[in-house]
Amino acid sequence: MVSKEKFDEFKRTLFTDKEIKKYQKSTQKQKFVEMIICFIEVAMIIGIFVIALLRINVVAAIFLALWFGILVGSITFGITKTIKKKRIEKLRREKIPRLIKFLVGDQLNLFAMDEFLPKESFEASGFAGGYDFYKGEDLIDVDIPKDNGKRSGVSFKACDLRVTREQTDSDGHKSTVVVYCGAFCSVDFPFEFKCKLAINSSLKGVKKIKLEDVSFNKEFQVFTNNQVEALCILTPTMMQKIVELRKITKKLKISIFNNHLYIGFPDFNLFEFGKINRDLNEAIFDEIYEDVALLLAIVDEIKTNNKVFKI
Repeated sequence: MVSKEKFDEFKRTLFTDKEIKKYQKSTQKQKFVEMIICFIEVAMIIGIFVIALLRINVVAAIFLALWFGILVGSITFGITKTIKKKRIEKLRREKIPRLIKFLVGDQLNLFAMDEFLPKESFEASGFAGGYDFYKGEDLIDVDIPKDNGKRSGVSFKACDLRVTREQTDSDGHKSTVVVYCGAFCSVDFPFEFKCKLAINSSLKGVKKIKLEDVSFNKEFQVFTNNQVEALCILTPTMMQKIVELRKITKKLKISIFNNHLYIGFPDFNLFEFGKINRDLNEAIFDEIYEDVALLLAIVDEIKTNNKVFKI
């Protein structure tokens, strides 16, 4: 993993002076347009209030003025938000691929902002039930190197998913229910595990077990079809790594079976910008550095834990 110091040096090169000036000019133009719209809105509200006051009454005049103000204000806010969202998305598409290539280096097989893991992988993981709509973004594919540093051909894949279903209540009103939203990771190994293991997830043919670590039992529900083999995977060191991982992502799901390893981080999205102010600021990339560091830490743990993950 690239050091924070080298990362700080690199991110300062992501914006040229020309880009900064163009962004500042665009921001000033947008701010000016917002002021003009605000002035027109105030003038129209006053006009409506006066006309209503002369033709109807004070209460009706106030109501009409407020109603018009809220309507126009909502439209203005929506347009402004859309413009800003498009500008941020443009920045994401221009800068993030370069940034991730720099951070991951030769281990990177693929980074595609409009691709995601297949729904068959998600369904197999047991992380959620039925759904109607499945979509995602920001697929990253990283090679897990061997101990000697050479490429193994076994890759760690991750993406953001949003999985939803439609439901209808007793009154016939339809609503969208979020089944899963967050990062989803997958590894297919060249060997098969000797057991099924599910942590905070659901797999067929498993039953809940209790571990000697009481604190781990309080935080995680563990299921398996072979407790002896499951304990070979859930060593004290591995359990400590899982606890540390959950502290970062808040929520965590793991499924291991056949030759598959699935890891889910509900409500934790990858490669999102930090808060962006009026001026371009390299600090918006800091969260992406942390995301890549998290993924590479998982890759490194898989690489070094030869007893469990035989690469």
